[in-house]
Amino acid sequence: MTTDIDVQLDQLFAARENLVARHAQGLLRLLDHRDDLRGVYALADQMGDGVLWSA
Repeated sequence: MTTDIDVQLDQLFAARENLVARHAQGLLRLLDHRDDLRGVYALADQMGDGVLWSA
């Protein structure tokens, strides 16, 4: 039995996953176009490398 709360939670989780994917995609696009940004923020580099290796 699915309740309204379950449906809302599913929608929120899906929206969050989409948001994370868009941010990762945007970060990769930015780092791809701007080589001077590599090495400036270690977390961004790590995330970018992680996404590239998992593709």
